Amino acid sequence: MNAFLIIVCVVMSVVVLAGIAYLMILFSSPDDKNQAWLPKVVVVFGLSLACFCVLLLPLDVSNKIDPLRKGDAGGGLNLAVLWQICLMVIVILVVAIVPFCTFYYEAYEPDQEGISGQIKAGLGYTAATVIVYLLIMFILWGTVGIAVIPVTKSQSPMVPWTEDTWTPECPTCFTDSNATLELRVSPVIYAIAIICFVGWIQLIFFGGSGMASLPIDMILGWYHRPRPMSINEYSAEKSRIANISEELMTNGKELEHKVKADGLGRKIKKEIHVFKLAVTKLKQDLDKCEISYKDAGGSPFIAWSMLLLGIITGVIAILWILHILLNNAANVAPFLNTMFIGLDRAWGFLGTIAYSIFTFYLLWALFKGVIAVGTRFPWFSIHPMKPHDTLMNAFLFNTLIILLGSVPVTQFASQSFRSYASHTAVDSLFQTYIANLKGIGVVFGYFQYALLAVVLISFVLLLICPYKPSYSS
Repeated sequence: MNAFLIIVCVVMSVVVLAGIAYLMILFSSPDDKNQAWLPKVVVVFGLSLACFCVLLLPLDVSNKIDPLRKGDAGGGLNLAVLWQICLMVIVILVVAIVPFCTFYYEAYEPDQEGISGQIKAGLGYTAATVIVYLLIMFILWGTVGIAVIPVTKSQSPMVPWTEDTWTPECPTCFTDSNATLELRVSPVIYAIAIICFVGWIQLIFFGGSGMASLPIDMILGWYHRPRPMSINEYSAEKSRIANISEELMTNGKELEHKVKADGLGRKIKKEIHVFKLAVTKLKQDLDKCEISYKDAGGSPFIAWSMLLLGIITGVIAILWILHILLNNAANVAPFLNTMFIGLDRAWGFLGTIAYSIFTFYLLWALFKGVIAVGTRFPWFSIHPMKPHDTLMNAFLFNTLIILLGSVPVTQFASQSFRSYASHTAVDSLFQTYIANLKGIGVVFGYFQYALLAVVLISFVLLLICPYKPSYSS
């Protein structure tokens, strides 16, 4: 067993847990101080597990056994079992634990004594979710839970062996033909496949829009960054914000009367969402105004870092698009696979680091896409995360999104980088079994084209309707 891999695993686990815990402390609202401990633990564990799932990919590459190298024993870690454990825990979190914590948190009433009411609400809604999932999963597993694996069948006639009757170049000794091998997968693998299928749907829409909006919004955020403001400009901006604030307060009271009179219909919910977006945008304008005047525009390091990150994420997005076209679709060039292999040859872990960056980028784009869609379309609710102003329901929502997205991200990375990640445990799990399942396995190969289409459409829409630097009524 490779001791260095063990050390890397321990160190990265500590770093990830410490980083997620710090983010929890940094973003948590004072309203949740010294309470909601169960949701907090679930958020830290869930986000950490999503990171571990992505980090297992480069670890699997470092641990793999290369059959072309004589005597290669790999890293010695049994990652096939570890992959199934990690992914199955994600399934349990997505289907049961995170929904329970969400319903438990939402059922909180300040004047309610004890937590029995919260527990009943959480268990009731969660039980319904789990039952529906299990029914769908076991019905599909019992009917089409079979992997149809393409194989090559080699046949040879029985002939006496002598040096004169057989040579390696003998064209008639062996005949090859294409065939299929049908294997029923375990319920664990099929449960992972269903979560992967559902996760792909959100990865297409949110991940695709995020890949386009992440670099564009960062570059435009740098362009519209806070700049030093004079006292006259500051007073005028504060007056503008105050006038809009009064307008929003009037609108809020009107919405409150509508809710009391007509209830929470679809139209009212849409108006409430638009109202929340307007309030959020006005808060951003106020923060920008304060930074511009009191801090003389704020730190230039932060602003120029946004520009640099915007350029880097834009380059990564372009490379992903080219890789999908050249490697996945046309199969004319391994593209990024060649880069990873070359970096590994230059220094052992350079390719692994690059592999991790491109995979983590998809998760980042997914998270950004949820925000981008929510701030532009009034029928989709968002749960923004702001330092010292994020409630636990927003944490839980984003944890669910990232957990659900980590499974298709893992599957897509193993599919896209098969040349680099060949002979790994994850390649066997996703590309041998899940990708060849009857029914849902057929569409996994086409999801990437839908993702590519959403990226291109989102890019065009963002150029037509770019980032708005200030509140507009």
